[in-house]
Amino acid sequence: MNFKDVVCPEAVKLDDIDPSAVQSQYDAAKSAYASATAGSVEQAEAQIDMEVNKAMGLAIGLTLA
Repeated sequence: MNFKDVVCPEAVKLDDIDPSAVQSQYDAAKSAYASATAGSVEQAEAQIDMEVNKAMGLAIGLTLA
């Protein structure tokens, strides 16, 4: 089992996802990741936030990097 993959079919309708909110949340998480101490809980939480927003972005056609 791969623990980095999260699957939650239809947690929210894709039409209800705001692309600008996803982008903003991803950018905030990316900034938090960069400013957190390497290996810290804060960095891990920011990485999770980045991955969640990246997956939501992908689902609605955004490419976040």
